[in-house]
Amino acid sequence: MADRPGRSFASFSSRRSAMEYGSDPVAEETRGLIREVVALLEKHQHKGAFRELAIYAEPQVLGELRKMLPDTLSRLVVHEAAANFVPLDSADLTRRLNDDPALTLTPGQAR
Repeated sequence: MADRPGRSFASFSSRRSAMEYGSDPVAEETRGLIREVVALLEKHQHKGAFRELAIYAEPQVLGELRKMLPDTLSRLVVHEAAANFVPLDSADLTRRLNDDPALTLTPGQAR
């Protein structure tokens, strides 16, 4: 994709006009990343690595993920929230997840 759209000639005159991009490159990259994440989740789910799934993602990514998640995985979703945990180190991430009341387990409850 070029840094700006090209120009084309109108079929009925010699005037030129700007062309629109055919797709949004950032959205396409996001969907590609989501496809990779879904494939990885499916692989681990087939191996029995998890029985339930909690999803945290930025709002736009969360919306796309909902559309792209196959039924086999969407049935396992127990919690989802719009959040960006990427900048957190592992200690902060653990603390934030442990503080989420939606993921709090009662004594004796196993996941």
